[in-house]
Amino acid sequence: MITGPFEFVAQVPGRDGVHDYRYVETNVDAFVQPLYRLQPHYSPPLHAHLHRVDTAEIRKTMLHVTSIPTTNGYALTLDNPIPHAWYLLMVRDKYDLQLRASGYFTSGATREPIHLQVDKKGMMSDGQSLIALPAVKFLPDVVEPKFTAGWGEDSDGDGLPDIYEVLVTQTDPTDADKGNTSTLDGYKDLALDGWSVLEKFRCRSNPSKAATPPATVELIKPTGREIMKAIAQKTDLPFELQLEARTNGATDFEPMENLPTVFYNAVNFRQAEVHKDFDVRVSWRVPKERAQAAEDPRCANMPSPEQTIETLEGKANLKLFEASTNDWANGPALSRIDFSNRMVAMNHAYRQGDIDKGTTQTDGAGLFQFIGIKGDSLSITPEKAGYQIEGHGLGLKGLNGPETSPENPTVYTMWKLKGPEPMMHSELNSRKIQPDGRVYTIDFVKSEIIEGTNAAGDMLVQIQRPPKRQTQRTT
Repeated sequence: MITGPFEFVAQVPGRDGVHDYRYVETNVDAFVQPLYRLQPHYSPPLHAHLHRVDTAEIRKTMLHVTSIPTTNGYALTLDNPIPHAWYLLMVRDKYDLQLRASGYFTSGATREPIHLQVDKKGMMSDGQSLIALPAVKFLPDVVEPKFTAGWGEDSDGDGLPDIYEVLVTQTDPTDADKGNTSTLDGYKDLALDGWSVLEKFRCRSNPSKAATPPATVELIKPTGREIMKAIAQKTDLPFELQLEARTNGATDFEPMENLPTVFYNAVNFRQAEVHKDFDVRVSWRVPKERAQAAEDPRCANMPSPEQTIETLEGKANLKLFEASTNDWANGPALSRIDFSNRMVAMNHAYRQGDIDKGTTQTDGAGLFQFIGIKGDSLSITPEKAGYQIEGHGLGLKGLNGPETSPENPTVYTMWKLKGPEPMMHSELNSRKIQPDGRVYTIDFVKSEIIEGTNAAGDMLVQIQRPPKRQTQRTT
């Protein structure tokens, strides 16, 4: 039999809904040293499924939603939910009848009403599960909103929830490719504007209506603060920023990447209230590869997730994709919608500049190289502790050509930050200097005065005294 005192030897924490653990005693009789075996088990969470998936059945899953305005948004009550079901909450505005996604939620074990809180834009502010939509910043507040919720599963694996396909895109939730176009419904460009249905779904934009970029702004001799305000993001769809400049004497605007000095002065905001000596035009466009796809009938649809990942792999830091590959290989298998969310999030992060495009270090001779980075343009910013690249007009510059080499390098000049030179203090008292026009060389370091100009020194001195004046008396 087991006697005390007992000693704590290990702890194996479980993960809710993922793993639980079973302790099995293996004693054969009371006089044998007690042994225990620990067995992990997977317990999938309870999850409701429809017996038949079609448009009619999915419409039956829609819940009646009542909303009450609160200080920070709306309090929602959803009646008679299916137990353990995945739902998508959607909202429409009095002035915009197009439904847009608000967030995902999972119902409880009973048909008791569900209570949710949304913000003034009609978006679920917290508590999304099992999938979470990204936050949006530029939606207007909803006016007299109407909410509905329905089946949030993605039965056909095209990246779009079933209820969204039924009520918004009018596609078949059991057919991943309407019209047999070889492109999943979530990756089609219905409005031919360069944005896929899935991206517009995540940004809460109308997938059937062409998205327009923010209006172009021209700034005359702007301050740094005015430029910062003009280039701030204004939509949740990640339009590509274009900056053009018009220098003194020019009639047309020119892309800033062709004007390195102007570009540096434009983005150097340390003197935010100082007016620039050039004009700036700020405009936005659909990223180039998307615009080409929208215009070319042969590739009018978005690529598959795998193709998009391959494209990004050539642009972003290799370590990021090694980590993602390991995650996908070693972790649990991702559903189609989880994979879609991961891919779009990485694509969005790349366009927003959140993904590192590449860093490297120079060798002892100051040489470096990048391999495999692609794009319309390339900018390089050297960094070294104790040095600065800007401020003297010699640092940032364009490349010599599409390729450089040790024989044809592009040289970047950096300035060492060592502080001001020390001030020299010296005092010389001497009768050696004659005020007759002769030249003397003064060496402050050696405290010497040498007649003539051939000696080394720091200063030449010549003194000429005027002739003595005759004193005149007046009577």
